[in-house]
Order: sequence, then C-alpha cells, then structure tokens
Amino acid sequence: MTKFSALSKGFVSKAVALIVIGAFSSTVGATQLNVVKQVDAVNGANNSAVPEKITDKRHPDYVRCRSEAIVGSLARKRKVCMTNKQWVEARKRGNRLADNMISAIQVMSGGGSFTDGK
Repeated sequence: MTKFSALSKGFVSKAVALIVIGAFSSTVGATQLNVVKQVDAVNGANNSAVPEKITDKRHPDYVRCRSEAIVGSLARKRKVCMTNKQWVEARKRGNRLADNMISAIQVMSGGGSFTDGK
C-alpha cells in the first residue's frame, strides 16, 4: 500500500472540502430555483385565493431564509429561501454527496483512512 506524505494528505483534504462545498452550493442553488418555479406556478394558477400564512416555525411548509456566502468572494452573500422540508432534503443530499466522495477517495487511497497510518 502507498503511504501518503503529510503534504499530500493536506492537499487531498483541501480538495475534498472544496468539492463538497461546490457540490452543496450548486445543490442549494438548484433547489432554490425549483422553489421559485413552484411559487410562480402557484401564483399564476390561482391569483384569487391568498394562501394562509404559516406561523409555526416547525411546520414542513414554513419558509426559512438565510444568507450564504458566495464561494470565491469575501464579502458577497445571497439570500436562499426554502421550506423546512426542502432544507432537510438539501442537507440529506449534501451529506450523501460528501459520503460518496469520501468513500471514493478512500477506495483510491487503498481503503485506509487518512489518520490511521495505513
């Protein structure tokens, strides 16, 4: 088995972190676009009835907004709004992508973790 030097371990760790961040940010952006399309479809289809505003913050359809830093910028941020259900799905999707990437890297490195010295 090939042993990684400290420099290559650091490089691989940083590369994995950048890949995970990029994958998650693109996933969130795509989900945000879907939310906008769904809202436009609902608003266009039924202009006469105003939906009741959800005030329970734990309700799956309650819309939460947060600002996220734009990757590659020190100061720019964007506002991302999704329902609680969509935030849970985005988190699960991001964790699944990260797990798959870590598994692929471990397979390429011979099956051992980076910290156990194998």
